[in-house]
Amino acid sequence: PEGRKISEYKIPDSVMYVDEACFSNNIYFSSVQFRSNVKTIRERAFECCYNLKSIDLGGNIKNIGDSAFAMCRSLENIRFEESVLNIGNNAFGGCSSITSVMLPYSIKSIGESAFSRCENLKKICMPSWISEIRIKTFYKCTSLEFVNIPSRVRNIGALAFAYCTSIEKMIIPAWLVKEM
Repeated sequence: PEGRKISEYKIPDSVMYVDEACFSNNIYFSSVQFRSNVKTIRERAFECCYNLKSIDLGGNIKNIGDSAFAMCRSLENIRFEESVLNIGNNAFGGCSSITSVMLPYSIKSIGESAFSRCENLKKICMPSWISEIRIKTFYKCTSLEFVNIPSRVRNIGALAFAYCTSIEKMIIPAWLVKEM
């Protein structure tokens, strides 16, 4: 919303997608609520919204684009709905205030570096059918303490958990242990 200093923003019902870089660098947003008509959040839509603290993704978002919320350093709360299918590359990269993420069962794809540099992320919950953890997905999540790698994971990309220096417990699928 050009010219307005709105802190809490509700995406209007008429909006079906949030376009590329639409709200990037908005310093006024503290929360954004998506209505049920929004299906896609495109690349860099909310990138560098430094004061954004919470997002409510609504019930129909299927795709979160590359770097959609990257560098939203104050972002603490993300409520994923069961409609989310794809999280793009670096979608939440550098969101250093996020402490936990519970991915919905609907998720099919998590992009490279999707949660990289989330320095305060302590816990991540992934659905059991995730088959791949891509390159740098959790890179430099220095507070990450617990990881349960789903048994269907067949590929863990390079640097996926590099510099995750606080991991206390990691549950690894049996097939992976046999290959070590």
